[in-house]
Amino acid sequence: MRTTPFALAFGEIEPRFPAIAEALRQDGAAVTDRDRFVLLEPVGRLLKEIMPEGAGADALEVHALLLHHAYQFWAAEQPVYQISDEVMRRAALEKRTPSCLILRSTCSCPSYACGVRRTKSARPNRSTACL
Repeated sequence: MRTTPFALAFGEIEPRFPAIAEALRQDGAAVTDRDRFVLLEPVGRLLKEIMPEGAGADALEVHALLLHHAYQFWAAEQPVYQISDEVMRRAALEKRTPSCLILRSTCSCPSYACGVRRTKSARPNRSTACL
């Protein structure tokens, strides 16, 4: 499988995420609580390292949002879906959007009609979509 966009964008900082997970656990903070997330010591250290020198408050906000989003994706075990070339071609040529393309919590398509296969490490989530 080719490199994912996540690996390309966050591969260098991903090894720091376990320390953030531990800090969240010790703090008792929810992963979704961005305000508490940015106050964690490992997050503060990482933000300081990745922020451009002399960047202002707006840049800090953007970096914090992006880091929080990347961490949440990592914490969700980075679900990756393999979609065959045939299914992608069919989706690209379809003149209407099949109803099963609408994002929902689970796939209700029969297995023979669904072109999405979860990798072994992927879990179902809200972004599951079928073609």
